[in-house]
Amino acid sequence: MALMNDPSSLAIHLKDAIRSLNYRRVNELIQNPAFPALSAKELDEALETATPILQDHEILQSILQHPSAAELSPKTVGYLMIAAIREGSPELMNSFLEHPHFRDISPRQAEQIGLDALEFQGKDLILHLSRFSTFRLIFEKHFAEVVRCAIRTKNLSWMHELYQQERFAEIASQLFPDLIRWAFKRRDKRLLHVAIQPLHFDAQAETVLRQALFDNALTDTLGNRHEIEYRLIQLLLKHRDYLSLSSLMLQWFLEKALFLKNMPLFRHLLHHPSYPSLTSEGVAQLLVQVLSSSEEELTDKLRHHSQFKLITGAHLGGILEEAVRMKHQSMIKAILHHPNFAQIPEDSFKRMAILHMQTGDRGLQHSLLEEPHLHAKYGQMIYEAIRRNESPLIEQLINDPILKSELLAQFVRYAETDELFVSHYVIRDILRQFFLTQDAALIAPLLTLSLFRDRVKELVDQSIQFDDENLIENALLSDLLRDLFLEGLKAASKKDRQRLYHLFTSNPDFQKKPARLIQEIQRWNV
Repeated sequence: MALMNDPSSLAIHLKDAIRSLNYRRVNELIQNPAFPALSAKELDEALETATPILQDHEILQSILQHPSAAELSPKTVGYLMIAAIREGSPELMNSFLEHPHFRDISPRQAEQIGLDALEFQGKDLILHLSRFSTFRLIFEKHFAEVVRCAIRTKNLSWMHELYQQERFAEIASQLFPDLIRWAFKRRDKRLLHVAIQPLHFDAQAETVLRQALFDNALTDTLGNRHEIEYRLIQLLLKHRDYLSLSSLMLQWFLEKALFLKNMPLFRHLLHHPSYPSLTSEGVAQLLVQVLSSSEEELTDKLRHHSQFKLITGAHLGGILEEAVRMKHQSMIKAILHHPNFAQIPEDSFKRMAILHMQTGDRGLQHSLLEEPHLHAKYGQMIYEAIRRNESPLIEQLINDPILKSELLAQFVRYAETDELFVSHYVIRDILRQFFLTQDAALIAPLLTLSLFRDRVKELVDQSIQFDDENLIENALLSDLLRDLFLEGLKAASKKDRQRLYHLFTSNPDFQKKPARLIQEIQRWNV
């Protein structure tokens, strides 16, 4: 109870509660009947440290209503102003601005108040503070932060007022990362103009711009970034540093022009001084896109770029794939005679083969296979597919009128390899696929080669043992395979034949099978 009547004791407890961030205790003490009796000095001592607990509307309001509030020291007023700025109440901020000791706060506190105002508030408070010469000097010193404040608060009219000031050009490079990021984020063409126009485009500025473009692409879930990016191109085309832009920036320009299908812009960009400095990878990416647009003139221009002969590996394969898809004969020929043709990965040829088989373009495929370099690449691709037993691809190849003969040749090549590297399982599996075709031109050579003899016998035995109904049926209807399978069935046990008999005859469509097949199966029940 003594505490209730002792202002000195209350001041000590209030100071401790504020320092320990005990919000509940601070509120209790402020509501204490002895609180209004605190002197200005005691209140100053309690509030001498700036802490987050003061960033509370009710606490600040209670302090302002204290009888000694007008006598608070400039230091305390400064701390309370910082708290009010972070709390955000315009009413409280105005009250501390009008405090008789606000003019007397220290330069250090004034700077902190100015920076906090720029970080947490907007133009209204900045204008109020600018009535004081101390703050005008602070805002002039931190002009870049003033601009960032305008960006943060989305105050475009204020932003353009600041842009008109001479100092803006001096700090354009310093502000550029924030300006360009916000311009892209808001799809704001006016803000983009503010970011680009005063800037000197050196290597650092380009790096920032490319990163901003990359980030913009990553976050563009709605796909609406292209209009603002086209506006960027228009601004840079008229920029005083346009001719100094690097090949990396030009690469992005060219790709964007192709994406927008703006061929006049693309042609214009080809005359840029950095065009000869494009990388081989960049030229490859452009070629793939230009090929799909069927622009013969532009394709030819890129093909004669100095970097074309330096394109390697997968990039060269990508160009070849697109040229084949678009049936671009001159580009196909250029790739076939390219010094790095041998580096094209087999996946490119695999995709080309699948494309031809799906589209049924036999003429182009036949002419391509007449090229010795390409024929060898196709052969190696098919060989690797056999070695890895890529069943879906092999199934497509085996049914292709042109590639099936190459598949047969590579299958024989695989079987003739050192036995240490040959899988009997793979051979049996692919033999089965050949047998299922009932294609005499494919099956006959396999039966005449002694290296397949043991695998064929194993395949026959396995088909009987594991009830391979499909293979047995196809074999019994094949003049080339029938005797082989009948011999295998003859050697099989009576139990196996009986099981197969029930397997076939239990099929609802059994009676619809060819007569000679039905007749042969009926014998198994004898």
